[in-house]
Amino acid sequence: MSIVKAIDQTLTAGVFLACLGGAAYLASVAAVNVVPPVWESWSRNWARLEANEARGERIRLASQEDVFREVCPIYLKQGMVARYTSFADMRWCEDYRDRM
Repeated sequence: MSIVKAIDQTLTAGVFLACLGGAAYLASVAAVNVVPPVWESWSRNWARLEANEARGERIRLASQEDVFREVCPIYLKQGMVARYTSFADMRWCEDYRDRM
């Protein structure tokens, strides 16, 4: 092997290792400076979304409690096919069948 080829391979390996080191450094900088704020923001938004979902569920259940006596008899008088097609959005009335 010639000396020029050995130097070329050494430099190529050195550049490659320098690139790997630089990538590792940038990854560590990102992990320290970018990940924690993003994680905190994501966690805060996730908690807000869960609270909103729970609030919506409470409102939905309260409104069903208020109207089931007027709405559910219409649903329960329908046949099975009509309940599964035209009245599918009122399927929640099945939960109130025993209270009618």
